Amino acid sequence: MLHEISPRVFKPEYSQRKVEHDDVVLIFEGDEVLIVEKEGRNIFPTYIDVSRHIENFVRYLFSIDDIAFFLGFLKVKNLPEEFNWLPVRLFREMDPMWMGFAGITGNHLSNWYEAHRFCGRCSRVMNHSEKERALVCPECGIIEYPKISPAIMVAVTNGENILVTRYKGGSYKRYSLVAGFVEIGETLEDAARREVYEETGIKIKNLEYFKSQPWAFSGSILSGFFAEREGDNEIVIDDVEIGYAAWIHYSEIPGNELFDKSGFSLSSALIQEFYRRLTE
Repeated sequence: MLHEISPRVFKPEYSQRKVEHDDVVLIFEGDEVLIVEKEGRNIFPTYIDVSRHIENFVRYLFSIDDIAFFLGFLKVKNLPEEFNWLPVRLFREMDPMWMGFAGITGNHLSNWYEAHRFCGRCSRVMNHSEKERALVCPECGIIEYPKISPAIMVAVTNGENILVTRYKGGSYKRYSLVAGFVEIGETLEDAARREVYEETGIKIKNLEYFKSQPWAFSGSILSGFFAEREGDNEIVIDDVEIGYAAWIHYSEIPGNELFDKSGFSLSSALIQEFYRRLTE
């Protein structure tokens, strides 16, 4: 999956580390990230590449191995021709994959910083904590930490069949699985049961935890489950969110282009594991 970057090591711990010439600087404008062309490849710029074009301060984000990533802010609009803007959705396709993980994780933090410049209680400008990754209001003292929304994803099985869905809207057209955010007061298991029933009308039993994935595209942490159909297998879709839902036999998975076989996402990993269990 995207976050599984071994043997490289992701180090998210807060630090007051100062930027150096070879450190990577991530610069975002809306849903795009700044890249620079070097030797025919589009890569993230280093500090020495952009130091003349950005504000004097940069903010440390995280490291992968010994490569430090910082958040930068442009002070000019006109950049040299070697710079371009890349849609953040293309982090899914970035090679090497660990750089795509770094990019979307940086975008997650960038969006949080941007959304919390002012205190939600008293409207004062927030200060950056010097002890941890947090924003502190100098007036009322409220502390804001990075927003991570818990969500679930469920591979519902019915013998040799798996329940697949496609959501309305958006650019992703391949099969996915039932997923949704956890409500306040819910357990992960309760959220799984509720989301499956709300979206497809199917009741489930025998929930089995599979694994989790940080999914910065939606600012969430996904918990993946397997579950078995309980009772009626007739699908009644929630046509507000769901455009398509169906039971698909495992034998259709290898040759069907609507299945993502990259292993990039939790849905892909769940579907591959379902297929493996029936064929090994």
